[in-house]
Amino acid sequence: MARPTIPINLTSAQNEYLQSIVRSREVPHSRVLRAQIILKAAAGDSHKKISQDLDLCQDTALLWRRRWIEGYTDLSKDDNPKKLSLRFKNF
Repeated sequence: MARPTIPINLTSAQNEYLQSIVRSREVPHSRVLRAQIILKAAAGDSHKKISQDLDLCQDTALLWRRRWIEGYTDLSKDDNPKKLSLRFKNF
């Protein structure tokens, strides 16, 4: 039996910021991939579906979901785009 996935809830500012990363052509691919993983996780996708959609291993999807959740309490306080940007770069 598969483990249940932990839900991710994004504020509108976080969602908007992550969407802007995905659309950007100037952001490093690794950061775009992290943003895509978080957005898909927030949409309710499983690790397996995320890994299939983004062509990566399930462990990578799980890793970034966990890192977002562990840092979520701090990140949820920062709806300022500049603060989100700094936090996400160090994420």
